[in-house]
Amino acid sequence: MATALELANKGATVVILCRRRENGEAAVKEIKDKSGNERVELIVADLASQKSVRQAAETFKQRFNKLSYCLRKSSHAG
Repeated sequence: MATALELANKGATVVILCRRRENGEAAVKEIKDKSGNERVELIVADLASQKSVRQAAETFKQRFNKLSYCLRKSSHAG
């Protein structure tokens, strides 16, 4: 999240891809609040599902014209 926040602080459009909508919405809100950058967006997808990944890719392609960086943060319980 620190990298996404830093990119938002620099004026980048940040797209958060998250499996759980509520977690993603909280992350988007936090980044917007801390950076003042309103160009932070959420795409919900389950990376364990090929169908969900394809839908997320299609959503991204419809909303954005390029991908400059792709960062991955994984959180595992226990």
